[in-house]
Amino acid sequence: MSDNSSQPTSTKFLKECAVLGIKQIFTSYNNPKGNANTERYFRTYKEEVAWVLDNPSYES
Repeated sequence: MSDNSSQPTSTKFLKECAVLGIKQIFTSYNNPKGNANTERYFRTYKEEVAWVLDNPSYES
């Protein structure tokens, strides 16, 4: 699920999704909670994986 910003709607990104067989689903306009689950997943991933690997002294 993507928002309607410039990155997930760029021509190159759309073509790559088609090549990989990824069907894009966009959030509706004026719906701030439409992408909340996806955003929360990435925040949790960053907290538990990315930031820990990026900074070995990081303690959660």
